Amino acid sequence: MTVALLPETKGKSLEETSMENELILLQTSLVSLFDRLLEDIKNGASVLQKESSGEIDAKEATDEIRFWEHEGDDTVHEIFVSLNLRNISFMDHMDIAQLTEKLDDVLDAEQATAYRFMLYQAAPNDTTKEFAKGIVELSSLLRAGVDHLRDLVHGETKELEEIIRRIHEIENEADDLLRTALADVFSQNDAITIIKYKDLYEHYELVSDLAEDVADVMADLAVKYSKQGWR
Repeated sequence: MTVALLPETKGKSLEETSMENELILLQTSLVSLFDRLLEDIKNGASVLQKESSGEIDAKEATDEIRFWEHEGDDTVHEIFVSLNLRNISFMDHMDIAQLTEKLDDVLDAEQATAYRFMLYQAAPNDTTKEFAKGIVELSSLLRAGVDHLRDLVHGETKELEEIIRRIHEIENEADDLLRTALADVFSQNDAITIIKYKDLYEHYELVSDLAEDVADVMADLAVKYSKQGWR
């Protein structure tokens, strides 16, 4: 397996070899763990979408998304244990750790949003549906982005670049949606309603912000490993 999976290191610097080893970790021993974490994020987004459109009860949604968040926490723990048991450079360790932490933040924000939907007894509306739609797409893009990180071992970045651009677009769309939604909220007279929906909508938008943070980590890795340059 070592001969088949590891790249030839002859004639390469220690820095180049270390960089390749980080990508090999993402391609081999850590691939199943990241797949599990990304699947938890996708499942969390799906539950939040159902809650946001009124397809399932808010209490049921909160319980279900709590399950996926706990599953994600267990997976994050396994990733860090695996990292700490391996003899890799400090910088390689930090790159993978940062990617893991940012993905975990997305899942935490999904849970926090679902909880607020239940806590505030919010009613599904066009705004919650639109926010949730974007979050579902982001969850799929994050999965695809991490998959394409493995292409970097060959210096290929085209697909990853397109994914990162789309994540930025969705984040900008969420910003616009938040501004429009808050303008509508502040036009109302009831202070409690204003407070509740302001906080709820800001948490929806936070998920997209955190997904963009993951995209920024992926972009940094692409710049680090690209042989053709980042466009």
